[in-house]
Amino acid sequence: MKIKPEHFQYIKASLLSVLKEGKLQNIEGTPTIIEAIEMTKKNLISRGLIEENNPARCFLWNWFYSVIDSNWVCDEIYPYANDDHLKTVLAQIVNKLEPLTKDLLK
Repeated sequence: MKIKPEHFQYIKASLLSVLKEGKLQNIEGTPTIIEAIEMTKKNLISRGLIEENNPARCFLWNWFYSVIDSNWVCDEIYPYANDDHLKTVLAQIVNKLEPLTKDLLK
């Protein structure tokens, strides 16, 4: 993976922080990553940050850019990597959380 480990950890922590915010109180136990992504998606839709009919890949990019400042990406990532590398990071983060989500970035 071309993304530096410290950048990977920053991106992962940022994405997970939004998942934690997206948890609903009326769900017993810890939601699966699929449930958490659905809740986060609803949260982002309700805040007007993404459109309701976005496909999964578009949702993940919108999720990424709703928590990661584009200036940070331009300053820290793009000098040495590109969107293909970021897509790999997104896939690795989501796939590590739950293997059933591996199709989200196809």
